[in-house]
Amino acid sequence: MSHLVRSMRDMSRACSDTSLLGSFSENHDNPRFPAKNEDVVLARNVITFTMLTDGIPIIYQGQEQHYRGVGGDNDPHNREALWLSSYDQGHELYRLITLLNKLRRKVINEYPDFLATQAEVVHDSVQTVAIQKGNLLIVLSNAGSGSAAYKRDIESRLIAGSLLTDILTCQTQTVKPNGSLDIELEAGQPRVYYLGQRADDFCSGEMAV
Repeated sequence: MSHLVRSMRDMSRACSDTSLLGSFSENHDNPRFPAKNEDVVLARNVITFTMLTDGIPIIYQGQEQHYRGVGGDNDPHNREALWLSSYDQGHELYRLITLLNKLRRKVINEYPDFLATQAEVVHDSVQTVAIQKGNLLIVLSNAGSGSAAYKRDIESRLIAGSLLTDILTCQTQTVKPNGSLDIELEAGQPRVYYLGQRADDFCSGEMAV
């Protein structure tokens, strides 16, 4: 996690406008992420970061199907045909990307300055990073699916008393008087907190992930 935080801070210092950068974790020239680690929960954290932090999110074809690379790690094995997946729209990563893209569009529409607002690391520990970008609070974990539940006291820049909803679980949190939140992470799953009533659109059955 320290490498991620350092990279974000280096990027913010070196680039005058980080919103213009491409944000991606896989491409056609390198091994796919699952070829190195098949844990789909870690992939969920990676995709959540890609979709919601600074820059233009780029999803490499097959990433939404958790492609691992048929026959090997490197080119050309990481360029599998997408039809091998039968275009599975029920895959959890496909549904996650759909949900996060819907959230991103909604936040941009409601807060025109969202894209130009630079993401800020508000918590940094061995297993956990929390990033605030505008009115979104994104909590990422590298613990993986086999990890036990653990809690973190996460600082935020949000108004005390604000009701937040994690759009991935529909669980709610109230910002404490000091601006922090007590957040429990289970099985290494990411969390994406958005202001209460505005999160209602993401907690219907068809959008649940």
